[in-house]
Amino acid sequence: MTTLAPLPYSVQWDDTHITLLNQQALPSITEFIELHSVDDVYDSILTLKVRGAPAIGLTAAFGVALGAKQETTAELGDFKRNVTRHIEKLASSRPTAVNLFWALRRMENALHAAQSISAAKEALVTEAKAIFAEDEEMCRKIGEHGLSLFTRGDSILTHCNAGGIATARYGTALAPFHLAKERDFPLKVYACETRPVLQGARLTAWELMQAGVDVTL
Repeated sequence: MTTLAPLPYSVQWDDTHITLLNQQALPSITEFIELHSVDDVYDSILTLKVRGAPAIGLTAAFGVALGAKQETTAELGDFKRNVTRHIEKLASSRPTAVNLFWALRRMENALHAAQSISAAKEALVTEAKAIFAEDEEMCRKIGEHGLSLFTRGDSILTHCNAGGIATARYGTALAPFHLAKERDFPLKVYACETRPVLQGARLTAWELMQAGVDVTL
């Protein structure tokens, strides 16, 4: 069986910071940047360093956890108010991103349920990791269902970028192609161009080439 090239995790939690694949630099430069503050997270969403609705939600969730871990106040009420301000700031970064608000609501619920600062910090990290794990599993299942529709040697046209770099892993529309490569199931992919930021060439073709998928732009 052909070995699958490792998919890039576009969002990674590293306890003291977030490591992010800078999608603005692709495809000529594969750059991972570190986000050390809520302001860094806000900027990464605003400037499209992270894109794709699921990846935006994941980054924001980890941003809330990061901001909470950095809070030094000793009073629970002040702590919750400060973290709520972080949530509000991140919510303003992309007003049309559905996953962003969905993830932030989950983080806000975890915050309000906590009975101590230490419990809140732990709960927020746990919730952000849960959101990540759920997205990865959902994308894998999308890939399983999608792959069941194809036969070996099929040629498929895909549009824009709905890949692993826009999610926790695997992607949505691209998930079947990654699983096909993993299982040595030959498929031919045609990636058409997308305006205005050339997602087909810059992102989809790059991502599938990284994974060793047969792709033509």
